[in-house]
Amino acid sequence: MKSYQLFIVIFLGLLSSCDQNQEAKVELGDELIQPLEIEVEKPKEEFAPNVVSKIDHFFSYRNKIGRFNGVILFADGDKVFEKAYGYSNFRNKDSLNIETSFQLASVSKPVTAIATLILKEEGKLSLSDSVQKFIPDFPYKGITIEQLLSHRSGLGNYVYWTGEYWGNHDSLMSNNDVLMLMAEHVPSMYYRPNQRYSYNNTNYELLASIIERVSGESFGKFLEDNIFKPLDMDHTFLYTKKSFEENDAATGYKTKRRPYSPFFLDGVHGDKGLYSSVGDLFKLDRALRDGKLLSDSTIAEAYTNRSKSYRKPYGLGWRLDEYNGKKIIYHHGWWRGFRSYFVRSIEDDKTIIVLTNMINGSKLNNDILLDLLFNAEADVVIAENSSVKIPKNKV
Repeated sequence: MKSYQLFIVIFLGLLSSCDQNQEAKVELGDELIQPLEIEVEKPKEEFAPNVVSKIDHFFSYRNKIGRFNGVILFADGDKVFEKAYGYSNFRNKDSLNIETSFQLASVSKPVTAIATLILKEEGKLSLSDSVQKFIPDFPYKGITIEQLLSHRSGLGNYVYWTGEYWGNHDSLMSNNDVLMLMAEHVPSMYYRPNQRYSYNNTNYELLASIIERVSGESFGKFLEDNIFKPLDMDHTFLYTKKSFEENDAATGYKTKRRPYSPFFLDGVHGDKGLYSSVGDLFKLDRALRDGKLLSDSTIAEAYTNRSKSYRKPYGLGWRLDEYNGKKIIYHHGWWRGFRSYFVRSIEDDKTIIVLTNMINGSKLNNDILLDLLFNAEADVVIAENSSVKIPKNKV
């Protein structure tokens, strides 16, 4: 009898508990009866160890034998390998780091082109506009924005003739100074406008001046407001003596013991003059791929060959190439101790950025860099301009 009574008590208790749980479910809705979902952050993908080893050994060995000093970034989609090798300042033994800023030299040109195309998309200029529309006293007729962007203006290179007329080489020349000297002396043109492709720094110096006149801002301020700040490019700036001193910027060297001194042409911008880090340039690469700065149609225009030259195809601010049948968009640069490489395989979403501050032995080419990323299993990589084969365990 007692066992039967105990069973009844337990059974009634269970019924009561079920009723209470059911009431709770009714009052609180379906949330209690749904499985709890916990978001787990996916681990970031990493390069295969053999790829990292191949890239690292190549640059470590070159650094060891005095043929490379700089910072690298290799990316495959969101997989990134970046590393610094050597010194920012050899005298002070200041080590480079991945946030160190380098003079981009002619890798400044794609940024100037992007700024120009931003103004085009805003309807503030057209590729067919003449230079005189923005600079009335410009002494050469028939030159358009598109011809400047694609190096088809036929103008002479200011780097080679301004020194003759610039009296004080201890003072920085500005873009306005170049325009003044051009209007005063009217140097001879190399070719008629649009006759042929001829790579020329004057084209991009002029574009920076046009950007200032169209926007009503200084060139540096326009870049800050429209590119650097929106993309959080915190280690990118336009060269002035003050900005160089205020930032973690590398010094340019001929050799480890011979730094370059300031030069009067350092103050001319658009064709050069930008300092940036590998990480900031990667942000720019991502923004271009994601359509954050320019529309797809404008990007397609920029990546279309206008040089009509098989050997050196050039679009609007970018050089064009192929690697194993894949389209490569790139630009290189060198200026007074600095070399820069910005190489982008569009179809494969691969990016290579190499910034150096020692001109001696730092020359590379696209095939060497792309081989490191695409062909990690290759037995050797042959250094450009060298008969030395670097063994696999030292590459």
